Formats: sequence, C-alpha cells, structure tokens
Amino acid sequence: ISTARQWRSQVNSHRDYIDRVLQYYRDNFIYTLSPPKLGTNTVDEFLFSTQRGFCEHFSSSFVVLMRAVGIPARVVVGYQGGKWSEDNKFLTIRQYDAHAWAEVWLDNRWMRVDPTAAVAPNRIEQGLFDALSEQDQQLVERLPLSSFNWVNRLALQLESINYRWQRWVLSYDQEKQAQLLQKILGEVTTARLAALLIIPASVILLLSSLLLLKRSTKSASREQKIYRYFCKRLQTLGIDAAPTETITQLCSRAISQRKDKEQELINVRKVMECFLYQRPQALSKQEYKEVLKVLGQL
Repeated sequence: ISTARQWRSQVNSHRDYIDRVLQYYRDNFIYTLSPPKLGTNTVDEFLFSTQRGFCEHFSSSFVVLMRAVGIPARVVVGYQGGKWSEDNKFLTIRQYDAHAWAEVWLDNRWMRVDPTAAVAPNRIEQGLFDALSEQDQQLVERLPLSSFNWVNRLALQLESINYRWQRWVLSYDQEKQAQLLQKILGEVTTARLAALLIIPASVILLLSSLLLLKRSTKSASREQKIYRYFCKRLQTLGIDAAPTETITQLCSRAISQRKDKEQELINVRKVMECFLYQRPQALSKQEYKEVLKVLGQL
C-alpha cells in the first residue's frame, strides 16, 4: 500500500497513475502458466519478488494497487480468443481461452484495463497459445496427437456436428419451427399445413400396408407346412389339435383315442420329433418329402 501511495503522489491524476502501474508491469513481469509458488503475502510477493504469472495474477494485483489509492476497481472474468470453424459459421471457445482483466471507475463509468496486455500483448491479440513458450504450450494441448493435422481436422468435424446438433435439435424452438414452415409452404395456412401433414402420413400408411401385406403373403416354411398337414391328417381321424399341445402330447392323445392307428402315430411322432425338434438346420427338400410320406400313412 505504501508503494502504491508513493507512486500516486508522483503523478497528477488517476489516469497517470494507471499508466505508471501498467508501465511497471510492462518493464518487470513475464507471462507464464508455470509461475513460482507464492507464500502468505501473495500480492506483495508477486508484485515485488516473483513477477511471473498469468492473467489472474496480473488482474488481481492490479486491482489491489488501484484500491490502495482509493480508485474503485474490480476483477472481471470471461473468455478471450477462440477458433473459427473451417466454414466460419461458429467459434469454438475452450477452457484455456478463459481470461481475467480489471475494470476501474473513472469519469462516472467502468473502464476496462487489462494489465496482461501490457506484459504479453500476444495473449490479447493472437490468443493464449501463441503467447506461450514451448514448455507452457504443452500444458494446454488438447490432445497428445494434436500436432497431427488430421487429428485437428477430425476434432473440427466433431465440433461441427455437435454445433449443428445444438442448433437444429436442442435449440429447435417454436420460432424456428415457424420459420421452417414458412420456408416450405410460403404462406402458412390451415389448408397447406393439413396437406403437409396428410401427404407424409398417407405415404407412411401405404408403405406400412405394403410391408404387412408382404409379410402376410410370405410363403410358409417347410416345417410349418408339415405341422399344418399333420393337423389335417389328425382331423380325418376325428382329433383336433389344441394350440397349447406339443407334438408329443398330441400324438399321445391321438393314440389313446385311436388304438387302431397306434403304430402309425408312433412312427409319426418319432419322425416329427426328429426332423422338427432335434435338428439345428432347416429341412431339405428330400427330407420334407420323406416326412410327408410318413404322414400320408395316417
């Protein structure tokens, strides 16, 4: 505080004092993301001892120097910099684009003052990365392979997809819906809106009907044909198959009712169980004919 008051006594106005402090930063400080550790009196140690740091160090210490002489001041945080997409449609802002500066109350308004610009003008004009040393640049590398151009291009493509998702899906509000309808229909009327809804619905309904028709007319498998034929042969013997009965249960019930067909039903049961239940693959054409031949004996 005593040093700040001494500096203020050497100039004629608050503006001159601000210029005096900025010149002090410009002459003595170094911008780095790897500053030395500070002790108990952090501001004093930074201002008069280590003199190495980044934007938070500069802005906070600057505000202390301002308030020490009665100038209202505050730290402001936000983002500075970013990278435009290849088509220049959106700006990507990362965490390392975060920045802190100061504002002072002069002439009945808040005036922005950035002491970081006095120490490292490249940080403000070109962004964080270009203002750093090679050692500090490694601290803000987004990917281990970011030195490869194809990785950077891939990252930009992913960001572009995310941007479009955010814009056209998550931010698709009523206003954008109205704009889209107006672009499609011109004047948005009830009749045009109804036509827009009915035509796609009709197309979907037609396609669904065709799909269901195709499924319903799909030819039955050989196994299904055999079972249907088996049920028909049992009906000629006066036996109707229940939906929940297995072939074994159905044959056993048929044997109990038609003792005269016991041997034929036993043969049918063996063949049906063998070809329909004990085989992992579908019936061949020859096997299909053999099963039909056995069923024909009922």
